[in-house]
Amino acid sequence: MAPVKGVYGFRVKPGRFEEWRSLAREGEKLIARFGGRNMRAMMPVAAGPESAMCYATIDYASGEAWGKFQDTTAGELEAQTLNERMFGHLDSPAELQYTGLITEIPLDTESTGTGRVLDIWVTQPRPGRYLDAVAFGNEIAPRIMNEGARAVHLYVSGPAGSQSGTHAFVVEHADFASYGRMQDANTKPEWAELLLRAMAADAPFDFVQHSLMNEVLLH
Repeated sequence: MAPVKGVYGFRVKPGRFEEWRSLAREGEKLIARFGGRNMRAMMPVAAGPESAMCYATIDYASGEAWGKFQDTTAGELEAQTLNERMFGHLDSPAELQYTGLITEIPLDTESTGTGRVLDIWVTQPRPGRYLDAVAFGNEIAPRIMNEGARAVHLYVSGPAGSQSGTHAFVVEHADFASYGRMQDANTKPEWAELLLRAMAADAPFDFVQHSLMNEVLLH
């Protein structure tokens, strides 16, 4: 079964970052207890108008595992209280602004690990071009790995409000130097050709946004 992620977008209030991080550590323990795993948090480095938005993700083995997590936490007062402390009160350290569910689309390329720098491209497949959009991701993934990335993932948004059905192409780098080398590689003729195809009138998708994120250390 394809891995599923819960995605949460939020704005940390000024001066409340450490308080939010402390609550996140509490949440991480509860999440593991109730069947979630690998909670990660990201903050923006270069994200334009979305630079105020931070994100957290929680992994699930399948859609059913996510559903069981929701059913369990819906009846757990401890989980509800923590969520209220983190996002629900006027004096909470953060404001929840986005929730969504994404499912990974397997690519042919094997990842070599995770990275703390995430280069995220959000696109909207054009009508009738969904498979072409996936094929484009499969084509460029091995080239990205050859440039030194640690991981390449493609996700499709399920229930996510106005962003439902979008794709997130996520490249994970060990550090910003690795990301910078990838940016420098964009001047190579073979990469210029790919970028032109991605921006062409007959491209299989439209760009929604492009963000560079840095993983927040919780420990």
